[in-house]
Amino acid sequence: FYYFVAGRFIEMNIYSPPEAKAQTYFTRILMSPDCFTYIDADEGRVYPGVWDYNKITNEQLNNCLYEEKMTTVAVNVLVDRKTEKVVQTETHGTGKYAKKYPIILRYENGETKNAEVMISIWGKW
Repeated sequence: FYYFVAGRFIEMNIYSPPEAKAQTYFTRILMSPDCFTYIDADEGRVYPGVWDYNKITNEQLNNCLYEEKMTTVAVNVLVDRKTEKVVQTETHGTGKYAKKYPIILRYENGETKNAEVMISIWGKW
């Protein structure tokens, strides 16, 4: 009896609403060095909020999401309100959450530009 009660209690406490799951993806995509964040090769320093233009690929997005198959993510990078680059995973979800964030886009030559990124997430929540 105690095992059943404890198991049920734990199950109820680990549920998170779809908005919380989507926010987890937003944060991972924005800040994780496994995603698009710029990493200084000499120092190994990670620069949150600065994206490496060359890392913005479909392959990198899939690596960033750790093989998550229940979610579709589209990333649209805008410079001067014009689309600079778009990447996305395969389509798998239905519920959609989208947010726009300011970033700094760093090109291979070291040039930087202020940009915005629109991240759209569809999931089978």
